[in-house]
Amino acid sequence: MATLELRPRSATEIVDAAFQILRANFVPLVTLSVAAQIPMLVIRIWFARNGVNFVTGGAAAMSQLVGSVFVFGILLVLLTVLAQCAITVAASQVYLGLAVDNGAAIGRGLQRFGYVVLTSILILLAVGVVFGIAAALTSFLPSAARVVLILVFVVVAIWLGLRLIPLNTVIVLEDAGPIEAIKRSLFLGESLVGHMFVSVLVGALIYIGIAILAGIAVAVLAAIVPAIKDPSVSQIFQTAFVALVYPLFIAVLVVLYYDLRIRREGFDVEMMSRAVPR
Repeated sequence: MATLELRPRSATEIVDAAFQILRANFVPLVTLSVAAQIPMLVIRIWFARNGVNFVTGGAAAMSQLVGSVFVFGILLVLLTVLAQCAITVAASQVYLGLAVDNGAAIGRGLQRFGYVVLTSILILLAVGVVFGIAAALTSFLPSAARVVLILVFVVVAIWLGLRLIPLNTVIVLEDAGPIEAIKRSLFLGESLVGHMFVSVLVGALIYIGIAILAGIAVAVLAAIVPAIKDPSVSQIFQTAFVALVYPLFIAVLVVLYYDLRIRREGFDVEMMSRAVPR
């Protein structure tokens, strides 16, 4: 695939560029997605087959279910993060006009995976501390003032969350530690919060819409083919649909990252200057 035109894009153009990335390199990108979805599928099938036994098995079984949900939930999150890292690298290769190298994408993803997880943990801890302090402070205030202060903290948290939309992409594609990546993301997103929000919202709505259609399709097929009602079979179908569209949303984040760099740093000019023979 030829390099995508390096220029600022609107939200819909960013999503369109993500579709171009997926369409032109469908097999390698979906291969990465499928590889990540397989262990997730095993976990989902296990729960689909054993969940009822836990619920009807008494207090001990319910306690075991809670522990299993916690452990497998963490595994699912980690696998999702790892898949995001690898697909981010592959989508970046496509955006820059390079051939997709799944081996290099997985290697880079594994290399940066720990940084993504560590940064997420640090942010969650920071949010927990801030809201803990807020809760302690509001306990001494009248109820009306308490509500206002909590709303202020919530609004600030949402605003910072929007400012940090490119954070994981920055961590994966740049050699930055947690603090440097946070600063870098805040810089890239400065004065562009609305643009980032709309871009991600459009991509997310398309992703969710496809996922809903996939669920409906599985339900219709199950009504026609009784075998699909089996929890294992239905999970396979649903996971297959997710694997097909998941790279699209990651590609949206990658194109948005480069769009921010073009707007804030003149990345397009930098790339053109590199292409000029010296």
